[in-house]
Amino acid sequence: MSFIDDALLNSNSGYDFVNAMADIYSNSDVRDILDNYPEWIRDIICIIDYDTDLQMEGLLAKSYDFEIKVLMKTGMTDEAEALSNLNENSNDSDLENCYCRLAICNDYDLFWEKVYSYAADNLELKYNEIVQLDLNDIESGRDFQMLLKNKMNFPDFYGLNWDAFWDAITGLGKLPRVIEITGWERMTNKLPHDAQMFNKLLDEYNEQYGVIYNNICEIVYK
Repeated sequence: MSFIDDALLNSNSGYDFVNAMADIYSNSDVRDILDNYPEWIRDIICIIDYDTDLQMEGLLAKSYDFEIKVLMKTGMTDEAEALSNLNENSNDSDLENCYCRLAICNDYDLFWEKVYSYAADNLELKYNEIVQLDLNDIESGRDFQMLLKNKMNFPDFYGLNWDAFWDAITGLGKLPRVIEITGWERMTNKLPHDAQMFNKLLDEYNEQYGVIYNNICEIVYK
């Protein structure tokens, strides 16, 4: 079990979780398996790296495209916009102007409060949410995938297939604690393959990830 698994099990707040992620520097081997964890956890580690690099090296004349994408997701649009002006050709004046606009340099506490909130929102979504699926109007596999996308808040780029479903629940941290289903008998008769794949992937998730994340997903048929 890595320090990330321990934090997922024991963190009681976004603050606790973010501070636990600072252990990445004493557990650098975990970087090799970060792709096994939800995207939001990788986002937080990216922000920690961003902060550390600023403190140690300052702003550099380079592109911050990856950091910008992460900052946008965490709601720090002003920070992202400031960084978007930098590239490999930026001069000292460009760097100074950007630095003056960065919240991480001017309102450090507010910057990290947003990161803590981002972590807290994802922890709550992962562990506490109940999703209700009404399958009585499902006529096709695409209908079912669209319902899953909408009810589980999968991203716009969700691929509407079972490979994409697996990637979403294992890589984006989007599986709720409980899924309540109505119309399941009709679903198994009309779309047996999709019903089978849904159950199969949830069983595999619970077996491979549920214990690690303390997040066994229970299916309730109503």
